[in-house]
Amino acid sequence: MAVKDVANQVIDALPDEATMDDIIHALYVKTKFEHGEREIREGKGVPIKQPDRDCKNGSSNLLSICVE
Repeated sequence: MAVKDVANQVIDALPDEATMDDIIHALYVKTKFEHGEREIREGKGVPIKQPDRDCKNGSSNLLSICVE
């Protein structure tokens, strides 16, 4: 599907009262989810135990906060 078609679908799914910020946010989220799904399909995902192990070793480069 062409990028413009995806953008149109995202925009069409928003309410008529959506602001420009709402549209930009929805497009951003859609892009990030697609990127993440593609990485998982390509085997680039982080195993579920990896973030926990990284936090315990103090070597986390994750954007989230390590919680004990």
